[in-house]
Amino acid sequence: MAEKFGVLMKEQGHPRRSVFVLDGEGVVRWAYHADMSEQREVEQILKALEDIRKDATE
Repeated sequence: MAEKFGVLMKEQGHPRRSVFVLDGEGVVRWAYHADMSEQREVEQILKALEDIRKDATE
């Protein structure tokens, strides 16, 4: 899956730390990438979900 989404770092042997939000059709609507040492920002993820929900209802 990491290779399919373009986040596999083959030389390091692991994927980038990433979060993807897909819509109902499986289209990536939002993505967040961070260094392995960084925490994921839950607030950013929640805001992306809310924005996508708003777009879907407009």
